[in-house]
Amino acid sequence: MSTHSCRVYNLTKGMSFTFRYMLWLMILGLLVLCFLQYGTYLTAVKEGRPVQILRFPDMHIWFSDLSFDFDSRSITYDFQFQIWTGTSQREIYFSFSSHMAPGFSFTGTIDSPNLPSKYYQVNRKSTADKVYGMSELYPYDSYRVTYDVYGYASSRLDFDEHFVPRVFAYMKYPESMYWQIEGHATQIAQNATAEWCYVSLKITLAISRILGYSSLISLAIVWAGNVILASSLFLTDNGSGGRVPNVVERLTVYISLFVFIPIFMDSISSRIPLKFLLSTAEIFLIALLLSTAAFLACSSLSRFLTSPLSWDRYAVIFSIVSCPILLLINPIFYLWHKIRAGDPWIGFSDFPRVFSWFFDMRVIPWVVLVSSLYVISYAKVYHDFKESRLTILLVGVLVLYFTSFEDLHDPTLVLLAASYIAFAWKEIAYAVRGLGSQLRAPFRHPSESQLEA
Repeated sequence: MSTHSCRVYNLTKGMSFTFRYMLWLMILGLLVLCFLQYGTYLTAVKEGRPVQILRFPDMHIWFSDLSFDFDSRSITYDFQFQIWTGTSQREIYFSFSSHMAPGFSFTGTIDSPNLPSKYYQVNRKSTADKVYGMSELYPYDSYRVTYDVYGYASSRLDFDEHFVPRVFAYMKYPESMYWQIEGHATQIAQNATAEWCYVSLKITLAISRILGYSSLISLAIVWAGNVILASSLFLTDNGSGGRVPNVVERLTVYISLFVFIPIFMDSISSRIPLKFLLSTAEIFLIALLLSTAAFLACSSLSRFLTSPLSWDRYAVIFSIVSCPILLLINPIFYLWHKIRAGDPWIGFSDFPRVFSWFFDMRVIPWVVLVSSLYVISYAKVYHDFKESRLTILLVGVLVLYFTSFEDLHDPTLVLLAASYIAFAWKEIAYAVRGLGSQLRAPFRHPSESQLEA
């Protein structure tokens, strides 16, 4: 081997070692950050659980046996209002009103003999209301109702300026198997006069899908379709050195996807009433459909047009950028409709605000998972990428780190990230053996090192 060839070989080997070393540093760094972030997240979840501790003065607001009708976006619940005022009141009046329903009002004068004399309670059975939300965010759609609470008492309530009432909300079975509800209240604001003390606060009920189930039956299936499409890059003619696609074998994959995607999209659309634009799951399906068409066209061009580079690279690029571009469709269509209708409150400058209505942060890990499928497959087929398993491990740890944030948490994403990490078990075992050898090296007897050599 010539001196020039030796230098090129050493340089290539050194660059490969440096790249592999950098990947491992990124993986270990993300694992440490993921461990710290998950510890913080789980601690916050544990501390955020409501614990019923009797204190004086206090205020409890209960929404129990709540039933949610998804088709009509309505809720029905049993309402209970409890207040320990700290001082006796001649009269207490509160009104609950929302933008979706007329609301209700009550005068709390019930005094229980088993509780302190400064205790008042009101019960209402089968209270109905409406909720609002964006169905286009499916499977991450959520719905809420906000009550403006106003009231007065005959004298000032003994609440400090930072007091926040406790809100307890519970779903009725079987809705509790698919939906979860949370209740929040703002601080109480009091304005005392010579005759009355006026009170105001806001209470919000938020209903969201139980994470894991909805994304598992929608986005996880779309991800599996992208796995099949990306794996079609490996279907090449053996006699061409792996550079010319095998159109006949790929055509079977593409036709199957063309049949599956419309059927699955129709099933998703039928499950989401009161939806006027595309849902997140439908956007991913349309991106998969367009990517399949791009792969079919580029495979045919690679077969019949002579080119030093494969046309598959254009299909891969299109597949990576199609989903982020399609995510802009809903806010653009919404703005276009509002501007054409002459809405004075919305203009093109409101695009960032409108985009936040139609975008959920949990979409980001899905885009990373889908994009990595095409990049790794193309690099493996056309560039003989040696570190594909290590890159898959990096993607899995990166997505696992994303899910450690509360706004990005999804059990389905955790499951897929774990599958990515498990797929690279050989890399993990190799790294563990190498680390073990390095840790045992100082304690070895010289004769053992000579025998191994």
